[in-house]
Amino acid sequence: MAKTYGAQLRLKSEETVRELPQQRGYAKRPNVEMYSGSPMQKAGVTCVDCHMAKIAYRSDETAKGPHQWDVSSHTFLVATPVMAKELGIRDSCAGCHEGEGRLMPSGMRSSVLSIDDLDARVAKTQADTRRLLDRVQARLHGVAPASPEIEVLTSQASAKIDLVLLDGSMGIHNADKAVALLEQADRIAHQAVTLENRHRRGLR
Repeated sequence: MAKTYGAQLRLKSEETVRELPQQRGYAKRPNVEMYSGSPMQKAGVTCVDCHMAKIAYRSDETAKGPHQWDVSSHTFLVATPVMAKELGIRDSCAGCHEGEGRLMPSGMRSSVLSIDDLDARVAKTQADTRRLLDRVQARLHGVAPASPEIEVLTSQASAKIDLVLLDGSMGIHNADKAVALLEQADRIAHQAVTLENRHRRGLR
């Protein structure tokens, strides 16, 4: 019988960051690039903590206490606070942010947050990322590659946008990196628009 680790994985949780993005399925690149350097990574949070969190239980509540939440998800999809509210499961964030907070491998203790706080934070991060993404895409929309220089600029901006989109978390993996990439894309898109306007006026 093959040896397994936490959540019945064949890899140690810290190895999933390196290995899973190489495989097919939900875990893919650029997840690892976006997650790298994030506050969660620095705290010692791994992919398994959020994507294979203990969100279910084997038995009902007893007189001695509430559900133990002892069953890990194996879909690799994150159980969001919204799902917890609607479906009665435990959200993936609760493993670190409920009770007294979790003591992380980094030595810090995670903050205690209610399900409503978590829901609001997730929603705000994703909405802020979406607004910035929409702004950059609107700026790029309709830019014609009137010159090789403009074509290069639009390709550079699109590549940064694609990193954020392909990651799939809309800023949750690393909000600062997502914002930085989109702000870089916005500056590059602005250069492309400026050059295109100059071409239209016959200045190039």
